[in-house]
Amino acid sequence: MFPAELMVVRKAQDGTIRPLMIAPDHVDIAEKVIEIYRSSAGRTRKEISKDIVTIEYGIKNPKIVRGLALIMDRMSTFRNRSRVDSKQLRGFLFQMGPAVSPEERQEKIALAAEHFSVSPQDIEEAIYGDMDSENVLDQCPSITPEHLNRRYNLEQLTTLMYRSKFIEVSGINNWYRFISLIKRQGLVFEAQGNPLMSVRIDGPNSVFNNMERYGSSMARVVERLTAFPGWKLHAEVEIKDRVYSVDLDSSISYYLPETDIEEEEAIPDPVVIGTRVFFPTRIINVHGQDVYVDIVYHMSPEAIKRRDEMIRSSGIKWITAVVGECKKFQGVLCFRNRVDWDAIIAKASEEYPATTDALREEIDRLYPNTEAILDLLDSRSIPLSHLEKIGYRIKWNGILPEIVRST
Repeated sequence: MFPAELMVVRKAQDGTIRPLMIAPDHVDIAEKVIEIYRSSAGRTRKEISKDIVTIEYGIKNPKIVRGLALIMDRMSTFRNRSRVDSKQLRGFLFQMGPAVSPEERQEKIALAAEHFSVSPQDIEEAIYGDMDSENVLDQCPSITPEHLNRRYNLEQLTTLMYRSKFIEVSGINNWYRFISLIKRQGLVFEAQGNPLMSVRIDGPNSVFNNMERYGSSMARVVERLTAFPGWKLHAEVEIKDRVYSVDLDSSISYYLPETDIEEEEAIPDPVVIGTRVFFPTRIINVHGQDVYVDIVYHMSPEAIKRRDEMIRSSGIKWITAVVGECKKFQGVLCFRNRVDWDAIIAKASEEYPATTDALREEIDRLYPNTEAILDLLDSRSIPLSHLEKIGYRIKWNGILPEIVRST
């Protein structure tokens, strides 16, 4: 994404806006930007930036030049040219006190050069050599002007969507692949229609926490969306306290770089309640019962409660686990960094205990095969102590257990 100051949009009379996009074959500006980078090996970022400014003169919208240059900068490799550690050098010079004249400054530079066994020029370059502006270009990307323009257009699109309150996607024929992408990025979404017709994704401006990280995930989803044929997008974005509508579709794909659709990750069949569709992360079997588990990253506690109550009231066994700042989620299974599936299984076992009659019937069919009964209990995370509730007990023959009927 671009920083906000490089975002450029077009406003229509009906109040909608669109990101500014450059025709890929309008290569004049892109060619000039690329040429500056290709001819600047060994020069500092600061020097390259001064050359970029010269292109801006005479250009109707200088933000276009800055955006193209920023893409080139991000794709290039820069290095610190200093032969001396800049922080150590500044500490050494600080200990000698301030220089009150040019002559005294040169004297201190010479002392530092002798101390670090380098030339005075090396000292001059190293004083602020660890600043980004002083890093020198080592290698720039091999990129065509047409592709640079397409990258610019994609950056404009994702920058605009970063300011969205929501986006609504429709027209996709492979919903499972798209839903898999959304869930992998941890976005908050709601699927509508049976059969599925659209997906509404909460924008960064509406999420519960970690807006910057969420916005980066949103940008990746929007980029991958452009690889699906026939997509349509409606969004509301907030810019300077005003809300605008955005309506785009796959016809703009010509302006964007080609993007591969990521491999689909297996996700369970959805839970359908009326016209609402819910996609769990995984289904686990606990005590012979299917329990739907959903892992979320950015939903608010209130939204989780409303959704889970709706699903459970329809008779679906459902558990939500959060990855995030756990102190904000009282009463919800929460993990700070990584999901603990053993803890989830234990929680599911507690909330959805074994149905005694059904379990007894299964064990009756397996009896007296102790090994088969133990395998059944283990596969469903049922403790051995539960056997006493259904008329069985453990009898120990040395170190080997035997399951027998209670007398």
